[in-house]
Amino acid sequence: MRFSRNWIAAYTDLPEGTALHEAMSMLGLVVDDARPHGDDVTLDLDFPSNRPDAMNHLGIAREMALSANQPLRTPTVEFPVDPAVASAELTRVELRDPACVRFLGRVAIDVSVGPSPQWLCDRLEAIGLRPINNVVDITNFVMWEMGRPMHAYDMDKLRGDGLIVRRATSGEKLVTLDDIERELSAEDLVIADHERVVGLAGVMGGNDAGVTETTRRVLLECAFFDAVTIRRMAKRHAMHTDASHRFERGLSAEGIDAAVERACGLLHELASATISVDSLDMTGALPEPRQIALRSNQIRALLGVDVEPTEVSRILSGLGFQLEATAEGFTATVPAPRVDVDREVDLIEEIARFYGYGNLPGTLPLVRSRTGGGLQPVLLDEMQLRTTAASMGFWEAMTFVFTSQTEQAPFAGESSAYVELANPLSEAFAVMHRNLTPGLLAAAGRNRSVGQQAIRLFEIGRTFVPQTGTAVGERRRMGLLATGEIAAPHWSADSRAASFSDVKGAVETLWKRMSWPELQWAAAPVEGIQTGTGAEISCEGSVVGFAGKIDPAVAATASVESDVWVAELDIEDFAGRERPALELAPLPRYPASERDVSLLVKNGTLYAGVTVALGAATDVPLADYRLLGLYEGDDLPDGTSVWTLRLTYRSSERTLTAEDIEVAHDSVVERLVKELDAERR
Repeated sequence: MRFSRNWIAAYTDLPEGTALHEAMSMLGLVVDDARPHGDDVTLDLDFPSNRPDAMNHLGIAREMALSANQPLRTPTVEFPVDPAVASAELTRVELRDPACVRFLGRVAIDVSVGPSPQWLCDRLEAIGLRPINNVVDITNFVMWEMGRPMHAYDMDKLRGDGLIVRRATSGEKLVTLDDIERELSAEDLVIADHERVVGLAGVMGGNDAGVTETTRRVLLECAFFDAVTIRRMAKRHAMHTDASHRFERGLSAEGIDAAVERACGLLHELASATISVDSLDMTGALPEPRQIALRSNQIRALLGVDVEPTEVSRILSGLGFQLEATAEGFTATVPAPRVDVDREVDLIEEIARFYGYGNLPGTLPLVRSRTGGGLQPVLLDEMQLRTTAASMGFWEAMTFVFTSQTEQAPFAGESSAYVELANPLSEAFAVMHRNLTPGLLAAAGRNRSVGQQAIRLFEIGRTFVPQTGTAVGERRRMGLLATGEIAAPHWSADSRAASFSDVKGAVETLWKRMSWPELQWAAAPVEGIQTGTGAEISCEGSVVGFAGKIDPAVAATASVESDVWVAELDIEDFAGRERPALELAPLPRYPASERDVSLLVKNGTLYAGVTVALGAATDVPLADYRLLGLYEGDDLPDGTSVWTLRLTYRSSERTLTAEDIEVAHDSVVERLVKELDAERR
């Protein structure tokens, strides 16, 4: 918003140049730009949206005067009234809608409409307004001086006995002062005479009752309208005016009288008007005054310094607060225009602004940690999971917790219930997510859209499921996703696409790194996962997650065409639990020997059977085992494949002989053949 430096300086002494800009900015009135305008300077100020009380030259001057401990020169208002001219006898006002809380009107007669004097034109032009005539210019001047929008009606153009504040009838029309015809709805708050609408309340007046050179009788209006009503109306008609800008931010009923008095004084001075002896003051339900307890120890706690009670009184009283001393500090009655103050911390912020941020001590706040110090075990475990996932080449994703049922449904099932938002931004953010996988898939799609081919993502977050009544169940989960080329082309090997083994290996590595109980894997159908590729993951007898390849049709909704492998785990019951103490073992003193074995197994055989068989082989010196290769070909019996395992043997007591190794190897192979119902090749 643009303001005139000379106009502000008419009410208080101001520093020069950049010192003024710094002083204003320290009060929260940030100077975005300053440009010369004749012998004046136009200041472009960035206001907090909740400070309509300061969006005027007198309001800015009040803050500057208090900050510099300088006097404030408020304009004097003196004008004669004619006892024979009474507003109540010339017109009347009727309030038919509670959105108009107060309406103050006053009549001026024998008005001489003409050009404004040069000083008034200079004031308006400095802030970008075009002078029109002395009456209209006076209403604009008072709004920018005192912050109260007002309007002047030509009384001789009004039909019937006065004005009515009401809702429009759907289909009514109004030509506003910008010469645009607007069709009104039943939600619009309007000012009307007894035959037609003459103005959009708090936004803009109409042409039908506007002041022109022929006007001789004027009805001045200054009102207090509901902020939400004005905001919706201005938005509906795509109108943003100086008046609506202020009303939308929450003006009050206070200050209306002074603004009308000021306008009447200028009408008498500049338009030779005769002012009525009385005003029409129509009042609805005014809000009760707000009172806030202000404690001295809270001022100290938040600002880090003791502010003397006399200084507190000087600052808050200068801002219009009424103070009453108490044993703990003060009770402050908030002036109605200060719509931004409703808590104790708001009062302390006002004290800080005028005490001076530069006068506050630069000390670090005292931080009290919990007993024993350090992060909570849950957070430590999450940090460890992140570090481990990153070390395996996964990148962390942080997806939005609000999502849509459409995105969640493929992985939650059509009959699943969701935690719905009471007032969502849109359908795309109507529920809270039940699973992390949909968000990871969407993130993969965004990566793919910018040309990224090899994608590995993980996320740790909370999921939400409705429970009985209004209760919501929260679970901490971790999701993994892999798609595209996992191994890039190299002279030593071809490129390789992501597969089930990548996400399974990542899950196993994470679980092992955390020293959590062993996982069990079992083939099972999973929502959103392609048939035949899904697996349930269990731990300690309960299902804790799933893994598999996302159904291609679901992946296509995120514009991902390659195979997408995912795993998702519930870590709520594991993160933060006490881990078993690590058992350290010395480096082996004796050499190891390796033997390979190929087994013909039936398709559908679970690799977990290898773990079961070899985990029980405690009577042989088996040190390690791993899957070396998997072969499927036409030369094999239908429904079979060949697994090649590499078995490592080592004794902690001596070097094994060839005979020892052969005996142990035969025993291990026999166990595998029996457990897997396999045939040795």
